[in-house]
Amino acid sequence: MPIPPPIPCYHQPPPIIPFLGHPIYSWAPISVVYHPRFYFQDGNITLEIERIQYKIHRHFLVMSSSVFADELPPSVTSKYLPSDVDKQAFELVLSLFYPKDCFSGHDIQSESDWHKVLIFACRYKMTIIRDMAVTKLPSLDPVVKAELAAKYGLKDWLVPAYTDLCIKNITARKGWSADEGKKIGLEGILALVELKQDIMDRLGEHLDREKVVKTVEEKLKGLNLI
Repeated sequence: MPIPPPIPCYHQPPPIIPFLGHPIYSWAPISVVYHPRFYFQDGNITLEIERIQYKIHRHFLVMSSSVFADELPPSVTSKYLPSDVDKQAFELVLSLFYPKDCFSGHDIQSESDWHKVLIFACRYKMTIIRDMAVTKLPSLDPVVKAELAAKYGLKDWLVPAYTDLCIKNITARKGWSADEGKKIGLEGILALVELKQDIMDRLGEHLDREKVVKTVEEKLKGLNLI
């Protein structure tokens, strides 16, 4: 009886094991650090930014921020804040709730610090802190003010911001830079173009006649014409 030909044996290739998410791979847990100042054992909400944990008292956040009031109901005991949140700004805001002592007060020292606080307060709708920051920034750039107003729906800022922008554009006699245009936005730039044209078309209505007269007198005196 003839011997049948051997049956070819097809070896299965070894399974490809993905590196990510495969059970045979164990990953060391990412370590977190308790903030040395803003981690209180009696706190009732833990927030984490960039692997730093803050255990604080929910009351301060929900009472001062409508956003946190929605995001941190009593059932929530921990939350990751978005990665684009400025950690330093958050800590500066916390220093308002937890001053180092009765004499030194909060940690906000410079205009740069107040600007960070302003951005954070606008984002999380902390109106009292936002208004406090505005008073500390009297020379706030109208471009920044218009940007924040558009981004966070601060309609009460739009009129003063656009007024300052119109005056700046007319008196400077130059257009907006690319960076300024990006911050103001296309819709804002188009509105400013129309506003400027309206003002120029009715320039006489916007001039203070007494100031114009004074300027003319000073100029003529300087030329010895009067």
